[in-house]
Amino acid sequence: GKADRRLVPITITGTRSPLGLTVLRGILRTAEGLDPQGAYPELFSRITAALSGSGALLDTRDVVDMLTEFSVWVRDTVPGALGVLLLIDELGKLLEYAAQNPSSSDIYLLQQIAEQAGRTPDAGLSVPVRFSVEGCSTCIDRTSGFRRSSTASTPA
Repeated sequence: GKADRRLVPITITGTRSPLGLTVLRGILRTAEGLDPQGAYPELFSRITAALSGSGALLDTRDVVDMLTEFSVWVRDTVPGALGVLLLIDELGKLLEYAAQNPSSSDIYLLQQIAEQAGRTPDAGLSVPVRFSVEGCSTCIDRTSGFRRSSTASTPA
């Protein structure tokens, strides 16, 4: 029944690397877990080609399109799946990379993914983003000189 339907998680852990590459790697890892026989559509060939590229910045629109296509593929081929849920752990590391590499940053990709999820609800794309304050403060410390106060009080 409808209550048995679920979103398939794409879990990625932020590293000091471009967000687009990290998302595409997460898609491939998730796909491998869903279809160990490797019977992938043309989409997976495009993702693999993008990952083996020259390291140039990926077009964010292409990443959003591939993520959306993957969500539709999951919805249409995985029994009981509604689509995908993109989970990003350690977002602060991705933000740190973006701050240190502004010419190769693709952090706008987060906004584009969220907008795509809102525009195409039938694609089954869901993107809650959660990151810890501790991880973010490290990013801020390294990029803007901001230092968290050591006198912050803690609840009794």
